[in-house]
Amino acid sequence: MTEVTGEDVASAALALDEARGDLERLESLLCGFVQLVCKRISVGRHDSEWCRISGESRLKDAKGLARALSEQGLDVERIWEVDDFVGARAVVVLPSDAKLLADGLMAATEVHLTDLSLKEVRDEESGYRAIHIKGWLDDGGKRVGCEIQVRTGTQDVFGVWSRSHLYRSESLAPVLVRLGKAQADHLAVIDESFEVIRELVNEYDVAPTAKTGSMAEESPPEVL
Repeated sequence: MTEVTGEDVASAALALDEARGDLERLESLLCGFVQLVCKRISVGRHDSEWCRISGESRLKDAKGLARALSEQGLDVERIWEVDDFVGARAVVVLPSDAKLLADGLMAATEVHLTDLSLKEVRDEESGYRAIHIKGWLDDGGKRVGCEIQVRTGTQDVFGVWSRSHLYRSESLAPVLVRLGKAQADHLAVIDESFEVIRELVNEYDVAPTAKTGSMAEESPPEVL
């Protein structure tokens, strides 16, 4: 873990405040882009239930910016060179939905994204899983490094929890890391099981249907 000083954070905070207007505009642009692609997929599938969160976004805070500058060997005057300054997130139901969305984001052209790369993250130590898309977003005036995270619901639960309790924690007992990894693996099995259930539902057309008409109005059998 990269250590940063109070002075580093204070300098990053000043630089962040000076650039905040441009950064917030780019953050909004990235979030809207993710929401647009999600909506397009929903219309094409005639289904909105595959996606739970169509777009959340964030800017690095001062401490995160200071750490990123240190990790990437940049001084505070070069904040626009940080490669993941702006982030967005989408949460879907199943791994196949995540892949569909990631492919859609990579192919979309509504915003100017360059040097795009897609990585299926499988952290062997923590168990964290997600799809990360990284690149550079250009709105014609500013260019910023961005990252879009696509997760299933179970991956998101683990990601939020582990960031609060495990991520960048100092002197964490190894057994706690192992326990976290075991839970992540458990959630991955759940994702796989639900994926198989969906495939079987589609294959055998066994989706439940609501009773309508006279069947819905029939009285229950009389108990003798």
